[in-house]
Amino acid sequence: MRNAVEARAAGVKLIAWNSSGPMIEERTGFPMYDLRLDMVEALRQGGVPSIIIQPTVYLENLLGPWTQPNIVERNGLTYPVADDARLGWIASADVAAFVVAALAQPQLAGQKIVVSGMRNLSGPELAQEVSAGLGREISYRAMPLEEFGAALDKAFGPGAGQGGVAGYKFQEENRDRIATWVEMAPVLEKLPVQMTSVSQWAAQFAPAFSPVEVQQ
Repeated sequence: MRNAVEARAAGVKLIAWNSSGPMIEERTGFPMYDLRLDMVEALRQGGVPSIIIQPTVYLENLLGPWTQPNIVERNGLTYPVADDARLGWIASADVAAFVVAALAQPQLAGQKIVVSGMRNLSGPELAQEVSAGLGREISYRAMPLEEFGAALDKAFGPGAGQGGVAGYKFQEENRDRIATWVEMAPVLEKLPVQMTSVSQWAAQFAPAFSPVEVQQ
């Protein structure tokens, strides 16, 4: 945040900031969202024109220890959202491309631009797209939050799961306040970026989701 305040003195003319997730315009008491508002305030105080890119949910989350091992070992895509919860999954490379494109569009300064994948997918539809990319049948299973928290604790140490579980509970309770998908045609008119589909992304990362062959 200090860098944002000091950017003007350093001669920076425009900042394109990736919020790394959805934003809620008022404070919630939930650190993940309130810290993003703190950063917006830091940008305002810094006085450098800025464009804020707000992604919905990263496809790279599927590489996490709560999902990736189950795809490898059981052909099951497990994620801690309900089957019917629709999300606009976006590749991190696409978000980076939007940030770069924004830096060439100073007339967009002051705007907060939500970016998502092209499609608003349910859990089973996400699994279908991943299946197409991997060339094998993948099924979706909504992961209970307790199981998700346990996976985080195992991967990152005891206590890590508590924050993750709280985050997904908050998201479920505040669906109407959190942007999880946006119609991308108007965004692409402002910021022309070649989007990556879920199936294309899955194909790119196929080695990470492929069973390891044991050498005899």
